[in-house]
Amino acid sequence: MNIIEKIIDTELEYIKCFSNFYDEGYKIRFSDDLIPDMYSHNLTYLKQPISVRNFSDVVEEEIRKAKENGINFLNLQFDFKIDELNDCIKHQNCEVTIYDYYQFQIEQLDKLNARHDCYIKKLTNEQVDKALKFDIGVNGEDLGKSFIKRRFERRSKVYLSEGLVDSYLCYFDGNIIGHCDLFLNDNVAKIEDFDVAHEMQRKGFGTAIFKEMVRIARGHGADIIYLITDSDDTAKDMYKKCGMIKVGEKTELTFSF
Repeated sequence: MNIIEKIIDTELEYIKCFSNFYDEGYKIRFSDDLIPDMYSHNLTYLKQPISVRNFSDVVEEEIRKAKENGINFLNLQFDFKIDELNDCIKHQNCEVTIYDYYQFQIEQLDKLNARHDCYIKKLTNEQVDKALKFDIGVNGEDLGKSFIKRRFERRSKVYLSEGLVDSYLCYFDGNIIGHCDLFLNDNVAKIEDFDVAHEMQRKGFGTAIFKEMVRIARGHGADIIYLITDSDDTAKDMYKKCGMIKVGEKTELTFSF
């Protein structure tokens, strides 16, 4: 497999840590009964390019199945271009989001200037309550405290299990000021859920967290390290400064009904 194929394979393995999955050949349907309203745990992934006509048929079928299961959305993701996509969805209530795959250039590691007055620890049972409080403080206003609590409780079951996704907390002056997830898949590492407290942003903590994630990933034999960001995300500037380059795109369609 080439680099982008390894990254896509890792993406799918990452989702499997949180969701049940049903591989139907040209698509994979992911679902999570514990938190069915979370888009990133409940989605359909198209594995290979299809025609416009077949694409429209897939959308209709997936929407029908979602409604049968009492779900009011469809999250559809794919890593290829579809001609006339806007025409395919123009009669649907659909939000289109383009995500960028960014890969870290390993040779840039020694050039990362990170502050040394913070420290990073892997999440343990003893830290769960404080980690939840931090997550609510950072994301509760945008996503709602109730949802953040349910999301954290669901995901922490995975974080605290061996061999799945690890979550790391960044401490400064004894307080949690950032967190980040790390997923290892053979020689590929995915960095995910990267958050720094609003008042601590643009002070070098993000770079410190990022460098530590790279160091840990390298220690486990990873030579491909990547993350995904919304193409409109201002954090891309930091990622570029940290030595990351864009290597691909993913399209996400969210249908509401």
